[in-house]
Amino acid sequence: MISFLLYLLAAGALLLAFWLLEGLILARWASFLQRKWSIVAALLLSLLLPVFFLGTEEERRRFDEEAYRGWQVVDISDATLRACYVTAQDSKEVCRCEVEQKARLIVYEESDYYEFLLPLLPYLLSFWLIGSLFFGGRLLWRIFAASHWILRQKREEIEDYQRGAWWRVRTQRVPVAAVWSWSNRWFLLWGAGMDSLKAAERQAVCRHEWAHLRQRDTWLNLLWQLAQTLLWWLPAFYSLRRRWFACAELLADAQAMQNANEAERKDYARLLFRLQTQEPVPSPALVSALLGARAPSLLRQRIAALLQPPRGSKWQNWALSALFSFSALCLANAQIAPRLQAEARLCSAYEAMRKAHKEEGRRLFCPDCIQPSK
Repeated sequence: MISFLLYLLAAGALLLAFWLLEGLILARWASFLQRKWSIVAALLLSLLLPVFFLGTEEERRRFDEEAYRGWQVVDISDATLRACYVTAQDSKEVCRCEVEQKARLIVYEESDYYEFLLPLLPYLLSFWLIGSLFFGGRLLWRIFAASHWILRQKREEIEDYQRGAWWRVRTQRVPVAAVWSWSNRWFLLWGAGMDSLKAAERQAVCRHEWAHLRQRDTWLNLLWQLAQTLLWWLPAFYSLRRRWFACAELLADAQAMQNANEAERKDYARLLFRLQTQEPVPSPALVSALLGARAPSLLRQRIAALLQPPRGSKWQNWALSALFSFSALCLANAQIAPRLQAEARLCSAYEAMRKAHKEEGRRLFCPDCIQPSK
């Protein structure tokens, strides 16, 4: 329980560190495509690095010594104090009691910090578990309900945009259009708003939605929802997800207008403005006010990218930025993970010492011989 909670803390700390680096470095030097996949890679690394971090035995002992610092210790050169090591398995290899110059015994004393923390841990785990079950159950329900609903609808094949099994489903559940990918089948949810659009506008919307499928955004969105069951408590997680979503939308717009001229880009920008704001005719004053606003809303970013396409980022700048960011992430993990692992071992050791003290009255313990309470 303690180790798992500290794993969540380590993963959250790494994701928070990348959130800062992404906003300071990658947002300035990387393109939308590079930022999108860098965010996904950082999410996976934040979840995996604390699990697969394996420090050396020397590093583990060093961090354990740092964790035990401040505790009252005594030398066990006295033979009567050596009896503790016989309780350890393979004591000749793992117990430091046999090395007099390094041998230490911990004198158990009640700690206000651990006396407060240990009873609180079950409540923290229960709180996290409630949120995890909520988001996990919601995800399963959405997948089941969407799959069940979409398979019951009438489908018609779209010849103009056929890429494998490509189907159109008419529905009132979406205002304009959306896409869904499942079991190697691609569905275009054709909302009521699509029928009111012109043919060129419908084609632009379809190209935008098709770009989402080519970018595997359906599956990446599923990855984010799975990660939410672990990191739902972290505000930086939601901020990074919004950045990823913005990059995905901007990339879909760019691919939809890849071969468009300036007039078609302006028409598509007007279409976005009309669909998002429900304004019948986007006036130049409203568009100017939107582009001049300080708040970087997604609609503003999309229209600005269409009217003034950003220059492609040099791969050298992105490579250096990504290398620096992920190196910093690995270095942060190398400092965070061993300390949290040492703290987990110390919490378990304190819990075992407290139990032994209550049951047997013992006050002297060897750090290598303490058995976690079962």
